Amino acid sequence: MEGFVGRFKGKLFAYENTCRHIPISLDYGDNRFFTNQGDALMCQTHGAVYEPDTGLCTRGPCAGASLFPLEVVEEDGVLWFKED
Repeated sequence: MEGFVGRFKGKLFAYENTCRHIPISLDYGDNRFFTNQGDALMCQTHGAVYEPDTGLCTRGPCAGASLFPLEVVEEDGVLWFKED
C-alpha cells in the first residue's frame, strides 16, 4: 500500500494513494496531489476531485466515494503512521 500525507488549512491529512474510480495512483509519481488552485486533491488520470480534509470525491467518475484515510501522528516534527 502506498499513501501520502499533506496539510490543508493547517490540518494534517493522510490517505491511501489510490483513486476510487480505478485503483491507480492519484499522482504520476511526481507527488502532485493538489489542483492548481490548491483547494482540492485531484486524480491526474481521471480528473476526480477530492476534498483534502474529508477525502470525499466531489466531482468526477467516482463522485460520492471517499479516499481511504490513513492515521498519522506528528511528534516533534516527525510523522508516524499509526498502526492498528
